[in-house]
Amino acid sequence: MLLTTHNPYKPAVIDWPKLDPAALKRVTSLPIWDIAVQTEGRASIRVATYAGTVVRTCAKPCA
Repeated sequence: MLLTTHNPYKPAVIDWPKLDPAALKRVTSLPIWDIAVQTEGRASIRVATYAGTVVRTCAKPCA
């Protein structure tokens, strides 16, 4: 369930609101933008790594 519900952060595929080029440049040039992308990338790796260590146990047949 962990991997099936995890939604990795991929800014390139998010349906962002339409911004004019100047506004888009202001948003994506913020230092926090790169930090957020890097943090989410590391979180995705951690989720995948942790999921690989979890033993699946289900009370009923696992889907």
